[in-house]
Amino acid sequence: MVEVLVVIGIFLVLGAVVLPVAGNFYTSSSLEQESNNLVTGLRSAHTRSLARFNNSAHGVFLEPAVVPPRYTLYQGVNYAGRQTAYDVVTILPPSFTLSTTIAGADIRFSAGPALTLDVGTITLTPSGQAPRVISINKFGGIYEN
Repeated sequence: MVEVLVVIGIFLVLGAVVLPVAGNFYTSSSLEQESNNLVTGLRSAHTRSLARFNNSAHGVFLEPAVVPPRYTLYQGVNYAGRQTAYDVVTILPPSFTLSTTIAGADIRFSAGPALTLDVGTITLTPSGQAPRVISINKFGGIYEN
C-alpha cells in the first residue's frame, strides 16, 4: 500500500512540473503558427498586387477590436471598395490580441509595383506571453521581429 502511495506521489510531482511546460509550449507553437499565417497572408497580398492578379490591387484589413480578432485578405484598392467574392477571412484564437500602428488597420499594396503607404507594425500577443511584431515598409517588405 505504501508503494502505491509513493508511486502516486511521484506522478503528482511529475504532473506539476510537466503541465506548465507543456502549456507554455502549446502557446508558443500557437503564436508561431498564427504569426506565420499572418505573414503569409501579407506576402500573398503583396505578391498578388505585384503580379497584378485579376488586374487589381490587394490588401489585408486588420480587425483588432472584434473578439476574437481577425484579418481579411481582399482584392481591391482598399477594404471599403473591395470585391467581397475574393475575401479570405482568418480568425485568431480568442486568447490572442491584435494591435497595429498602421492608420485605419488597412494594408494596401498598389497593383504593379506593390508599394504601400501603410507602413508600421502589427503585434500579435497571446495571453500571458511575449508578443510577436511584424513590420511592413514602404516597398512592401514584410519582416518578423
